[in-house]
Amino acid sequence: MNDLTRFVPIKKIDEEQRMVYGIATDETPDLVNDIIDYEATKAAVAEWSKWRNIREMHRPSAVGVAEEITLNDDARSLELAVRVVDDAAWEKVKRGVYKGFSIGGAILDKVIEKTGKTRRRRVTKYMLTEVSLVDRPKNPSAMFTLVKRRNGMKNKIRELLKGLRGQADDEALDAIEQELEALPEEPVTKGVTAE
Repeated sequence: MNDLTRFVPIKKIDEEQRMVYGIATDETPDLVNDIIDYEATKAAVAEWSKWRNIREMHRPSAVGVAEEITLNDDARSLELAVRVVDDAAWEKVKRGVYKGFSIGGAILDKVIEKTGKTRRRRVTKYMLTEVSLVDRPKNPSAMFTLVKRRNGMKNKIRELLKGLRGQADDEALDAIEQELEALPEEPVTKGVTAE
């Protein structure tokens, strides 16, 4: 039995909920020219979905759980919404250390496809044992590309006010905090960020 790992970048991050979104695998040839067959993925996910375990860097360190699993027949991809509960792993996601997903498991069957001089291994059956947050995906489709944050500026101002406590007039700081709370909620912002 061959080991299987495949990296795909994370598509979206929601900092407030500590959620990461993206493709875990699809039929894009990876860095070593392997293709994970979509029908094999559908069969493998049927068993893995009982566990939904998320690790980091394919180590035996559980850092989260897949809260949503989507098999996208049109894109022929496995898409995940993952809640990261481990503080250190979440910090690595926020700072851009972890950039995507990688599937891990065992290859149970494969075929070699030849196109001209190009040879590819197509994995036609595998056991999916885990999905990891990783720093470099093998599959170029598996990158984090969006960060969502609600009330980012309000939170920064709160932190500044907290740092001023004891150094400035507390009544004035209380008044600023009250005005801050009265402001409408900020919209979710988009774009990759590293704090």
